[in-house]
Amino acid sequence: MSSSNSRLHPRLLILGGGAVTKELHAPALAMLGWCSGAAVLEISGRAALDLRAAFPNLEIRNDSYRDVLKDPRVRDSFDGVVVNLPNKLHEESVQLSLEAGLPVLCEKPLANDRQACMRLAEMSADRDCPLSVAMVRRLIPWVCAVRNSLRTNLLGDLESITIEHGAKFRWPTESTVYFTPEDGGILLNMGIHYLDMLESWIGPMIPFDYSDDYEGGVESNARIKLKAAGNVTVELALSHTHQLSNEVVIKGSRGEIRAEVNQFSKCRWYSYDAGTVADLEPRVPFRAGPLPTNDFVSAFAEQFYAFSRVIAGEEEPMVTAATAAESQSAVEWAYRNRRKIFHVMPRRRRPELEVGPAVVTGGTGFLGGALVERLAELQFDQIRVPVRSMRTTANVARFPIDRVLTDLTDFASTKAALKGARYVFHLAYGASGPNAGEVTIAANRNVIEAAIENGAEAVVVASTASVFGHPETNNPIDEAFPYRPSLGDYGESKAEAEKFCLERAKSSGKTRIVVINPSAIYGPTGFLFTQSPPQSAREGSFCWIENGRGRINYTFVGNVVDALILAAKNSKAHGQRFIINDGVTTFRKFLTPILGDHAEGLRSFTKQELQALEKQNQAGLRDLLRALTSDQMMSVVNRMPVLAGPKSVIEHRLAGFYQKMQSHRSGLQAAPRTAAAAPLPNPPVWLADIYGPIEVEYSSAKAREILGWTPLVSLDEGTEISIEWLKYVGLFESAAEPVRVLS
Repeated sequence: MSSSNSRLHPRLLILGGGAVTKELHAPALAMLGWCSGAAVLEISGRAALDLRAAFPNLEIRNDSYRDVLKDPRVRDSFDGVVVNLPNKLHEESVQLSLEAGLPVLCEKPLANDRQACMRLAEMSADRDCPLSVAMVRRLIPWVCAVRNSLRTNLLGDLESITIEHGAKFRWPTESTVYFTPEDGGILLNMGIHYLDMLESWIGPMIPFDYSDDYEGGVESNARIKLKAAGNVTVELALSHTHQLSNEVVIKGSRGEIRAEVNQFSKCRWYSYDAGTVADLEPRVPFRAGPLPTNDFVSAFAEQFYAFSRVIAGEEEPMVTAATAAESQSAVEWAYRNRRKIFHVMPRRRRPELEVGPAVVTGGTGFLGGALVERLAELQFDQIRVPVRSMRTTANVARFPIDRVLTDLTDFASTKAALKGARYVFHLAYGASGPNAGEVTIAANRNVIEAAIENGAEAVVVASTASVFGHPETNNPIDEAFPYRPSLGDYGESKAEAEKFCLERAKSSGKTRIVVINPSAIYGPTGFLFTQSPPQSAREGSFCWIENGRGRINYTFVGNVVDALILAAKNSKAHGQRFIINDGVTTFRKFLTPILGDHAEGLRSFTKQELQALEKQNQAGLRDLLRALTSDQMMSVVNRMPVLAGPKSVIEHRLAGFYQKMQSHRSGLQAAPRTAAAAPLPNPPVWLADIYGPIEVEYSSAKAREILGWTPLVSLDEGTEISIEWLKYVGLFESAAEPVRVLS
């Protein structure tokens, strides 16, 4: 430690003041009392301001790391460097730090390929300057307990290790570097932590199978299988888009260990020999002091403590560059040998569209994601997705797209996002808040006007069949029916937006405007008509409404995408709207296959009976809350006015209980049913508004005639694909023969 052996702690220069620093590193310094003497370099004014407000005792400097590290005085001002920059800058910043003679702690991954890791290892050795790689999961208390247990043969002969870590991406960042090819996908960013952790447990591993959802961008879902000495099998599943079990299961001949990835203090040991269960935790969790054992920040504080000992020459780095290179090798093998993790559409000829710059608003959603995928398949190389937040882009970042932070309620922002677009697909709408309807209308107006001013060839607007409502008629509802929107503010705002589109089309010049009115959309990643029924049934909060006799007008998500494509290229479609509906059946026939084993014995109620039960037991809000324990359902509630009232009451009147349930969300979702389960809760009343005794039928005859549209995916095929996706995300339970995988 340069001239600081007498100091209480090292003076650290932290490169990068983004989310990792704000959420983890700065709190760890504060936990240790090490903020004094430390400095953070952050060139983003907004990030620097946020960090300074949260940690006033930490020096924040708006300087370039290149300039600071090349200044010969830096070695006299600091004792070590912590690299928290985007992955693509790791190699250069580590090299500059070593050239300055400063020990380095670099956030994972050390570099984006094995050769770069080895170059840095050689440089560290040549300059006799230590280089540590921040693989912080090694320092989580239960991870240490597992390592010690395996070394003492607690489980007997080790047989297998299974790890699942996944949820909708929610890291608090607005940086555009997340989900970019230069900075890697989920395997490089999250998986490498687990590969390093596994190697610290069981030694070298050889990968033999890998699949992900990479489509030219970065993978958001990945699964890798490896083998270790003793024929130990290892499986690692990762997701940024949906909930996994978030559990580590280690099995041996004499017992097993289970741990939750989002809990840190202890894990659970099950002894086959003794028939006993016990908690495992290290006697001394942290050398840095009595830190909170179930706080992830404590592991980062321990990492800083270990780094201080490396700086002082008292110990070697916990993870060296050479060690990091081995984990990097597994990642590189995986990327060279990737398979597609899931197929959505059958391989058959579908509508095509001449390639040109395209903008997809709402591109991070269910329908938008499917459209982006189709455009990528059609070799569109200029796809722009305006987003309100970078946090919502995991679903589409796997494609080669341009994500642009945009406020669709601001015309200038919207116009900039649509600049140069040949095709504009407007799928976004007001998703939440008391002014959601106004947002829908304002955003729609701005998109239409911006597209016209920018000279777009076509604007295709996704509306909804709900604008026609549920009129009492024996005739199929077609585009000639008057507006009678259902679903409250949602349907009404969609109707107003649609009216504006059709009226503006009369004077839009060379820009064609087309409106699409899909019925209930189902398919992979869909919630209300795909994921919600089996998920809610698993939790006991789903039921038939009047035995499922109501009629559902349905359309497979891929068929809607086909309609969007056809509308964009058809000059006869200008100024018109088209109902898109595959067919009609009863809710019972539609939902029974995707409910799987849950369909048997499912209870039935009328809306009046559900209302009476809610009033009698005063349990309706808690039942709804139970159904709200997934991010997807919260998204649905935010978007649907019919559910907005209950959500508001929950957030304000049951705030404590709501937060408690949210914190246990993954446990509720993964918990298996048992014979001794608690009595089933009352299904919420709002089910009757979604899956109730609706009698209408929508006609897509106009779309067939003018657009040449036809549903290429039948109900049987769409159901089959949906079931495969439900199985993929762990929501399908059936003792029957597995369904065939479409190729």
